[in-house]
Amino acid sequence: MNDPQTDTIDLEHKNIADLRPFLGMLFKFNNLDNLILRSNKLTSIPEKINQIKLSKLDISENDISNLEETCKTLSLMSTLKSLFIDIKDDDEVDVVIRNLPNLE
Repeated sequence: MNDPQTDTIDLEHKNIADLRPFLGMLFKFNNLDNLILRSNKLTSIPEKINQIKLSKLDISENDISNLEETCKTLSLMSTLKSLFIDIKDDDEVDVVIRNLPNLE
């Protein structure tokens, strides 16, 4: 993870509860396109993540407490095309579709 040209960073299973301490490091990767945060302890996603030009984000198997708030934060990411997130029911599907219409 020392190559600034890296386009994928995998932080799966790292017991991350708060992404904010990692943002400074992530901002250094100018070509970062794919961020894998699967299976951590995240309860929310900080707004500053929108400064990273991601097209793919995996936040599945976390403890996201407010899907609506998370989707509103992610909606600021104009380049986001692919999102992996846990959805419990049809209402949550509607929240994702309504807030993130650019997903493919």
